[in-house]
Amino acid sequence: MFTGLTLLALNPGYCAEVNAWDQDSFQGYGRMDGVDGWRSGFDDDRWWTDGDDAYSDADYNNDDTYWLSGYGSGWAADNWLIREGMPQVGQGGVEVNYRNEDDDTIGLVFGHRGSNTFYLAGTSSDNAPPPFGFENSSRVFLIRVDNGDATSLGRVDADLGGLRHVLKAQRDGTLLTVWLDGTPVIQTEDTMPLEAGNAGFYAYDSGWDGGGNATEAWFDDIRVYWLDEDDDGVVDDDDNCESVANADQSDANDDGIGDACEGATDDPTDGNPTDSDPSDTDSLDTAISGDTRVQEGLKISSACACHSSGTQGGLGLGLAMALLILSRRRSPRPPTT
Repeated sequence: MFTGLTLLALNPGYCAEVNAWDQDSFQGYGRMDGVDGWRSGFDDDRWWTDGDDAYSDADYNNDDTYWLSGYGSGWAADNWLIREGMPQVGQGGVEVNYRNEDDDTIGLVFGHRGSNTFYLAGTSSDNAPPPFGFENSSRVFLIRVDNGDATSLGRVDADLGGLRHVLKAQRDGTLLTVWLDGTPVIQTEDTMPLEAGNAGFYAYDSGWDGGGNATEAWFDDIRVYWLDEDDDGVVDDDDNCESVANADQSDANDDGIGDACEGATDDPTDGNPTDSDPSDTDSLDTAISGDTRVQEGLKISSACACHSSGTQGGLGLGLAMALLILSRRRSPRPPTT
């Protein structure tokens, strides 16, 4: 286990982001569950809208046994809100603007394929969902939930000062990246990534009401997008040759690999050893020299890591320095009342 300060140089590559859907205001006033395709997973912490923002109280689950419950049980860990009936995204991501009035978890879900299978990216200053529990530290984390089993894909200490933040998470092939306020803070590999799914919001309080049931998790924007690595107008989820532009998607031998990729593959019988297979930036093999493996598989690489603007800019214009302060995991403790 690594502790202390690790300084990494980032040089994210560029790939286009293609909008799947977005929403910056919400219908009317009252419950969101069942309205405009929105569906939630936990009845006690209901999701509401004031006509502009979506929010969850994330405080009513004040029975101390809730923190023992896992994903897919219909209890506190299932306090997500997804929008069904919208395009599903595999290689792509979701970005949300949020305001957190409490110290518990607020975040987003993507690749949501049911109540017990999805990715969860979030921030917390106290109570985090399984497999973390109670840690009393400010951090960003990424969790994979597969058939109810939760695995930490990364977590880092972070400055969560202030109420408002922008959280973004995406999958590019096997590579997963999380940004906080425009800075990439987690990047790791999932060798068997979840398939395309729905996206939405997440909020979690694992047992204590924070005082008077008066604190809420607010969202005022969400944007969901696909990746188009070669910028040919065909998103990676549908592209038969992700790394070489081939808008026509021609596939003469009908093997599922576009002719543009097969034409660049080395033929061992042609006597020319210089042919090369175009590399897909999904691979962590493209990591920049000097990268360091840190806690729970966390890694920063130069793979295709898009910025919210969809263009190269900010950190993508040069080497950015990210301060990742890692803390030791502490065993979950029962909530105090």
